Amino acid sequence: MLGGQSKNFKNKVTLIKDGQTINTATNSKEISIEDKKNISKTQAPSGEKVGFTIKANQLGQTLPANDGDTLKLVDHLSSNLILDNKSIKIVNTKDSSEIKDYKKSYHDNVLEIEIPNNTPLTITYEATINGPPGQTLSFSNEAYWKNYSPSGGAKVENSNYSYTAGGSVEGTANPTLKIIKLDQDNTDVVLSGAEFKMVECQLESNGIIEKENGHTWLILTFLLAWAFPKVHAENTVKILAIGNSFSEDAIEQNLHELADAEGIQTIVANLYIPGCSLERHMQCVKGDLKAYRYRKTGIDGKMVETPNKQVSEALSEEDWDYVSVQQASHFSGVYYTYQPYLNELIAYVKQKAPKAKIIFHQTWAYAQTSNHDGFRKYGNSQATMFSSILGAAKQALKDAPIDILVPAGTAIQNARTSSLGDNLNRDGYHLQLVYGRYTAACTWFEAIFKKSVVGNSYAPEGITQQQKSIAQKAAHAAVKHPFVITQIK
Repeated sequence: MLGGQSKNFKNKVTLIKDGQTINTATNSKEISIEDKKNISKTQAPSGEKVGFTIKANQLGQTLPANDGDTLKLVDHLSSNLILDNKSIKIVNTKDSSEIKDYKKSYHDNVLEIEIPNNTPLTITYEATINGPPGQTLSFSNEAYWKNYSPSGGAKVENSNYSYTAGGSVEGTANPTLKIIKLDQDNTDVVLSGAEFKMVECQLESNGIIEKENGHTWLILTFLLAWAFPKVHAENTVKILAIGNSFSEDAIEQNLHELADAEGIQTIVANLYIPGCSLERHMQCVKGDLKAYRYRKTGIDGKMVETPNKQVSEALSEEDWDYVSVQQASHFSGVYYTYQPYLNELIAYVKQKAPKAKIIFHQTWAYAQTSNHDGFRKYGNSQATMFSSILGAAKQALKDAPIDILVPAGTAIQNARTSSLGDNLNRDGYHLQLVYGRYTAACTWFEAIFKKSVVGNSYAPEGITQQQKSIAQKAAHAAVKHPFVITQIK
């Protein structure tokens, strides 16, 4: 009944004696969820801003889950409304306490909020009307439970709205004017290129008029572009790894910074389960399991960690340009463990993110001194393990629709020929935290962006100039010759 439909309930009582029915009485009642104030919505326009208030589950009932095991509310904004993500606030209607532990997503003007059950909630936010002042505008907004008809929710409409643009200037010799251009699809993103004109005017008794022969200034906000260099969301390169601790080593640090040093804006994310194999990834996909730790570095370079993430949820979160897959390190040289899971996982990714290019992350052999149990598969030989990894990678490229190979394992093996020696790992299998991880990230950078990483200005804290040079050269050689070890000096 979350959809607002009516339902007839009937109570029947039968009196029986010695197996014989003596009498039967029935009573019925038609009930609609609308009568229980399940969802209501109001609007409060003010200028170009509109405040919206949604009241949900005001009786604090236990409502049926409508999206797996969760309760989700959908709020559909008309196309000319721009949501202010930062303005969203959810409070417990009963005690006015703020609810902060909730999840939300916003795509194509549809806001979805996963809300707590058994709690009366008041949800408020602001949206901007994307329309010029002084004209008649219309907008609408409807809230309803996910997977139920919008007709069972609440809708607000305004078909005759207009607002005026205005402002004020204080009496000062040096007034300051601040103009900010925002991305209409994501108002958290500041853009450059706000073009405007300033005209010298004079105040007359019958109003303000443009001054004859006065000054005119045509201004393009290049200063904003300088102050906010990470702009133009449409040019952001978005990279997602479906991996484990080896993708953590490779991309969770340094890759964003290497790209930033070349003026490339990125979003880099990693879905992580320790030691996760391709088979385990497919188990998580088929069960839509909330099994991953998800770390995402945004365009501002800040990392946000989310527990209990699903692959489906991560794939739908961004319009990913690249999605990587990889085998667990101990199986990386054992090709029969790859299939059919590799092809199944790639097919799933292409279904959810059709424009994404598929990366295969070729990982590295363990240190010769490693005591990892999986090292026994290769006779505790680094050379044997590396050769097996190369063989498996070659076969994967033949059998699966892979667009890009990131030969991080070859880069690490290249670096081991240098003065660094067999010291690229911190525990025998995970990478050394500074130059080890930097080497892998350099490989990712050059493989994806097709730009030589040699000479890139970014260096992580604690790395020496020699270590930086070795890492960059090792990565560059690996991308050029992924199946050959190159001596690095």
